[in-house]
Amino acid sequence: MNINENKKNRILFALISLAIPTVIEEILSTLLQYVDTAMVGQLGEKATASVSVTTTIGWLSMCLPAAIAISVQTVVAQNYGKKDTEAIRKIAETGIGKPVTQHLKKISKEGIPVNLYDTKGLELSESVQAEIKKEILDEIDRCNEMCIKN
Repeated sequence: MNINENKKNRILFALISLAIPTVIEEILSTLLQYVDTAMVGQLGEKATASVSVTTTIGWLSMCLPAAIAISVQTVVAQNYGKKDTEAIRKIAETGIGKPVTQHLKKISKEGIPVNLYDTKGLELSESVQAEIKKEILDEIDRCNEMCIKN
């Protein structure tokens, strides 16, 4: 066996070693969803249907953060390879709690009856959390007033 084959085998072994915990976690996550559905299934059809709907929504809501995490990891790895510590620092600032969104932001699309709201990071100080809570409650009051008028 030459040096290149040995190196390839070590890399393959390392990749498989890193992948195994991820595969196990995904299997356990799927198993948990099946167990949840089976347990709730004893409560009736409506309960089972609601679990099915929320499971899909929960899965979809995790896709975007997972995709962002994978993308960020890729960009950080590329910059690490280029030894561009300034770019890594800028990327890390967002990841350690420097919020991108500065105020409550409504995200909606015409024809879709769901609105999403983006806020400043809740991991910030209690005073910032209180400010965010006030913004959210003010928005709820504003929406309720609009509904009453209409």
